[in-house]
Amino acid sequence: MKIFKGNIIYTLKREKFEIINNGYIVEEEGKINYCGKVLPSMYKDSNITDYKDCLLIPGFIDAHVHPCQLPNIGLGYDLELLPWLERYTYLQEGRLSDLEYAKAVYKAYLHENWKYGVTRCIAMATTDTESTLLLMKMMEHANMGGYIGKVNQDCNCGKAEFMETTEGSIDATKKWLYRALDYKGLVKPILTPTINIICSKELMKFVGEAAEKYKLPVQAHLSENIQEVKFCRELFPNHKDFVDVYDEYGLFGQQKTMMAHCIHLSERELELMAERKILAAHCPNSNLNLSSGFMNTKKYLDMGICVGLGSDIAGGNTLNPFENMKAAIQTSQALWLSGVQDKKLSSSEAFYIATRGGSFFEKVGCFEEGYELDMLVIDDSDMNSFNRNSLEERILRLIYSGTEKNIKERYIHGNKIQDPDISL
Repeated sequence: MKIFKGNIIYTLKREKFEIINNGYIVEEEGKINYCGKVLPSMYKDSNITDYKDCLLIPGFIDAHVHPCQLPNIGLGYDLELLPWLERYTYLQEGRLSDLEYAKAVYKAYLHENWKYGVTRCIAMATTDTESTLLLMKMMEHANMGGYIGKVNQDCNCGKAEFMETTEGSIDATKKWLYRALDYKGLVKPILTPTINIICSKELMKFVGEAAEKYKLPVQAHLSENIQEVKFCRELFPNHKDFVDVYDEYGLFGQQKTMMAHCIHLSERELELMAERKILAAHCPNSNLNLSSGFMNTKKYLDMGICVGLGSDIAGGNTLNPFENMKAAIQTSQALWLSGVQDKKLSSSEAFYIATRGGSFFEKVGCFEEGYELDMLVIDDSDMNSFNRNSLEERILRLIYSGTEKNIKERYIHGNKIQDPDISL
């Protein structure tokens, strides 16, 4: 059992921050037994880790990331999505079949996760089975949490060297699953038909059937870019829309599902997302960098759509959740200024989607009883040298100006996590 004391801030509902000045969190076996202002008498004689004036906030969830793309940060942002994928993405993913290179990239990625307080993620690895398993093993050794998926892509990837064959992709996925299904702790497998425009019907059918057979979650990209949507219509002229393609093959909410970007959607598609409880991963920095568009996050939340915050490295240029929260707010403000939406995304809503939003990891992301204790200890004293700000003002300032230097400690499932030093 562990007991922590500090200034507790989290969001139970998206509309406001839950703030407890000098409160207590009691953890046992990785889960929260109590969170409140007054420590229950049964714990009075227990040891308490007192973080004094620090802020205690939930760990951040990266709802969409490509760890193998870390070396590509900042490259090719003059391009739009489809030419950027051909020039940079597929080539970089192919390089990770070299496991020594993959180990170096993944080690750097896990360090960045630790640095920025990302305690859980939903990640697309590569088409290579061994490289994907390596990422799962390294994340497990780092005591971090995540859903990791072997990428599927067997058509329309430019050069033939970037593509799997349909048979090869199915066979490799079966081999990956045979070993990945053993992961049942903080790291778990997720099926990954990357984008429907680069997966054949046969391959999507296989992935959908595998999701049903093993009751595994699914992740993919959805309506990120105008040209991508146009290409999808050309490839699947008999389908209603982008969503309908996934739905036909059992890849849209039949199992727990995350769809990344979700920008250019019809009302029908949005309503189905809300009905099926699909997690929409909002990736504002990536959407801006590759000129993909603006996701109307406020509208989605108001419709009851689950929304999480993604870095989308390397379409996005940073893993820093503070920067990505700020980008989400500023994107919403731009939509409001242009008259597209009548309400702006609030700071508490941005914090909500970065921590609890979507609940893809179930009871993670806030400090309610029974939730897993993923927690960051924030020392923001460098931001409060001139004025004595309220706790709400302090979290607002952190969203707009926070860096890794403000993160003093990181906890995942109740365990303090050190900077990963992985030698496998």
